Amino acid sequence: MADHRLPIVALLLALAAGPAAVAADPAKTAADTYRSAHEKQILGEFSDFLALPDVATTVPDVERNAAHLTDMLHQRGFTTQILSAGPGTPPTVYAELPRREPDARSSTMPTMTASRSARRAGSPNRLPL
Repeated sequence: MADHRLPIVALLLALAAGPAAVAADPAKTAADTYRSAHEKQILGEFSDFLALPDVATTVPDVERNAAHLTDMLHQRGFTTQILSAGPGTPPTVYAELPRREPDARSSTMPTMTASRSARRAGSPNRLPL
């Protein structure tokens, strides 16, 4: 008869090793260090972005959101492109982060509408994020 405790023991060992493996990840450590050192700046920038008027049917507001988001992405090394379905429609921001390694492919950020209310309202421009 097989020991039914073996899978449970294996699961407990895997769970115990998980947090230690994540904590030793240099990328996570660097990200946590950066976030801690820049927390006020990050939250301030995020608050400023959220304070922008945001009505999906008011295209000039969404265009200002797109311009602000584009500036934020450029500061982080992304290349961006503003996409439009035509005059009078809210813009969409497409962003791509070039890889630093010469042999690696670029990393593409999911395309998103610049309007937060468009995503909430379920507009046809809503993309899964």
